[in-house]
Amino acid sequence: MQTQGTSRPAWWSRKSVWLAVGLLLGLAGEQLLRVFPASAQIPDSEAQRNAMIAELRATNAKLDQLYELVASGQVRVRLAGQEENAPPPAGREK
Repeated sequence: MQTQGTSRPAWWSRKSVWLAVGLLLGLAGEQLLRVFPASAQIPDSEAQRNAMIAELRATNAKLDQLYELVASGQVRVRLAGQEENAPPPAGREK
């Protein structure tokens, strides 16, 4: 490369340095200030609430059925691994 009477190359000048710095700052600023689209949108809260209410109503209906079954006295509980006529385990006699 040719020099301009100093030890610097010919392409080296204050304008070119400032131009390079300005371009680099412009590219960096563009990357930093870029607006990204929201990837995690907030779902429809009303639809979520309605779905939760529907699930709670279904759970309440099942619990009502279970309560009616227990209250009727038709439930017979047998522990697994125990014979039909065996005495209850110690501490559970009443």
